[in-house]
Amino acid sequence: MMRLEDKFKELRKKKKKAFIVYIPFGFPSIKATKGICLTLQDAGVDAIELGIPFSDPLADGPIIQKATTAALSKGANIDNFFEELSQLEKSLKIPVAIMSYYNPIFKFGLAGFLKKMKQLGASALINVDLPIEEGAEYIKEARKLNIDTIFFI
Repeated sequence: MMRLEDKFKELRKKKKKAFIVYIPFGFPSIKATKGICLTLQDAGVDAIELGIPFSDPLADGPIIQKATTAALSKGANIDNFFEELSQLEKSLKIPVAIMSYYNPIFKFGLAGFLKKMKQLGASALINVDLPIEEGAEYIKEARKLNIDTIFFI
């Protein structure tokens, strides 16, 4: 997979804007995620935000809340998220940014989560609910692995 930063540089040279699509992992099914991502790549999407479903999606609107609730009810979790990402890593050429609430990352273990996503080719992590003022450890660990940190402000 390409780094998000490199994709933005490429697009800037072409004087183009990025077309980035958000996909909730596991919706409509876990197995459908790979096909959706590859179809989007084939359709010309510049990057994908792949969201990890969370049981308390306060920062999401009703449509994403319904999609993540359905994904969770079908067994979507971080372990099978990483399993599917490992399958995508071999096929996707466009950048993938992982979007998540901080709680699942904290529970998984920050350093382990970041190492796993780096190993699987994801280049950025979008944190929905971690205040930047409390993100020093997250930023430090991500920088060690050259992972871009993106906050909602």
